[in-house]
Amino acid sequence: MNLSVSISHSVKITNSKIYLDGELYLHEESNLDDFLISAYKHLAITYPKFYKMDSMSKLGFIASELLMKNKLWGDDDDLYKKGLIIQNHSSSLETDKKYQASIQDIASPALFVYTLPNIVLGEMAIRHKFKGENTFFISEKFNAFELIRYTQILFNQQILSTAIIGYIEILDNEVDVFLSLIELKDNDKLLTVENLEDLYSSQL
Repeated sequence: MNLSVSISHSVKITNSKIYLDGELYLHEESNLDDFLISAYKHLAITYPKFYKMDSMSKLGFIASELLMKNKLWGDDDDLYKKGLIIQNHSSSLETDKKYQASIQDIASPALFVYTLPNIVLGEMAIRHKFKGENTFFISEKFNAFELIRYTQILFNQQILSTAIIGYIEILDNEVDVFLSLIELKDNDKLLTVENLEDLYSSQL
C-alpha cells in the first residue's frame, strides 16, 4: 500500500480558546498566564519544567502535547525521522521585551534562555523525543505553502516520517497558534495547502 503524507491531528490556540481537531477543548476567559496554567492542568500530566518556560514555549508545549496525546514510540520507530517545522512573525520579541525590562534592575537568566525563537522547538523535541529536522522560519504571517513545500521535500527524501508543523505567534499577549501532526498514513486529510489553510482559518 502506498502511504500518503497526511494531517493526523491539528490544534488551534487563540487568546482564550483551544481547539483539538476542530472541537473546542478549553475556553477560559482569563489573562494569558492563568489561561496557560489552566490548559496545562487540563493535560493532567506532571512536567515541572513547564512553569519555568516563557509563554511561547508553554504554547508550543501545550499544543504539541495535545497532538501527541497517547502517542508512544515503539522500538522500530526512528526518532531521527521525527521533525519540527514551525513559523512565526515576531520571533522571540515577546520574551525579548520582558528580558529588556528585567535588565533595568537585575538581568534575568531565566528569561535570557528564551530569547531565541527556536527554544520552543527544543522544549517540544525533548518532551516528545523528536531527534530529526528542527527548523524555525520567520514569516510575515501563517504561510501554508512554505510549510508544506519544505515538509514535502523532507518526506519525499525520506528524511522525515513524522512532523509537527505550524505557526506559534505571541506578541503583547495576543496569541495565534496552529500546529498539525503530519504522518505517512492514509486518511482523508492529505497535506495540501487547501486543507492546511482550511484547518487554520476554520478555528479563528
